[in-house]
Amino acid sequence: MTGFSQLQLQVSLLRQGAELDRFSVKLTLLALLLLIVQPWLNFALWQVICLMTGVLLGLLQKYYALRVSLDAELFSNLASELTQMSKSETDIDEKALTHALARLDLALAEQGLIKRPTKTRTLAQRCLGAKRLLKRQMIYLFGQLAMMLVLIIMTSLAHFA
Repeated sequence: MTGFSQLQLQVSLLRQGAELDRFSVKLTLLALLLLIVQPWLNFALWQVICLMTGVLLGLLQKYYALRVSLDAELFSNLASELTQMSKSETDIDEKALTHALARLDLALAEQGLIKRPTKTRTLAQRCLGAKRLLKRQMIYLFGQLAMMLVLIIMTSLAHFA
């Protein structure tokens, strides 16, 4: 896979994190709303704990969503920069890619977002790291969803018992 194709695929993949984030925000708002009205609903302690855990997982998911979103923008900008520098979209000069990645690291270090690197990470290493962030975002969303499902199922079973 060429560098440009890899960048395009990475951007497309990371942009899916925004969809996950929108769903998580809805779950978080629902949990917060239920926490606000829970005194009138007479929730048990375990139900309140499920809701609070759902909110906490939603906040953790949001942290990773922000990081995934930043990576999507960085990869998109990198692809645009390399497209302008190359002769064709399918042929990216490896030297230009290495220089672009080094400039990106320098800019991130100047903003305090990373430590000043001693060695420039490859595009493949960056893609792997970005995918790890997306996976963590998904894990927190699934945890949040599990908390809400446990709450719904156990509450339903309690009412039928």
